[in-house]
Amino acid sequence: MAGWERDFIASHRVARLATVDKQGNPHVIPIVYAFDGERLYTPLDAKPKRVPVDRLQRVQNIRANPQVAIIIDDYGEDWRQLAWVQIRGTAHIVEGGEQHSSGTTLLLAKSLSE
Repeated sequence: MAGWERDFIASHRVARLATVDKQGNPHVIPIVYAFDGERLYTPLDAKPKRVPVDRLQRVQNIRANPQVAIIIDDYGEDWRQLAWVQIRGTAHIVEGGEQHSSGTTLLLAKSLSE
C-alpha cells in the first residue's frame, strides 16, 4: 500500500463494507473504522439492533465467506475532485484478545478526537 493511500485511509471517518452471502449476493453497508497502518477495525457495537450481533448480515456473510472489499472515498459535485481507495482482503470477527483490545483502543481514540 502506498503512503498516500495510508494517509487517505487514516484521514477519513466513514467507509463502505462489501460482503457476500452464501448464495453470492452482495451486501454493502457504511461503517465507521479505525486504522492502525495495516488493518481496519470496525465495531460491532452495543447500540440497539433489530437482531443479535451474531445474526447481523455482515457477520453471517463474513463467517460464510471472509473475502471483503472496502471503499473509502471523497465525493463532490466537481467530479474532477473525486478520490477513493479500495481495499480487498480477508475479514475476521475478533471477539477478544490483543487484537480486540488494540482495535477497541483505536476506535475509542478516534471517536474522542473527532
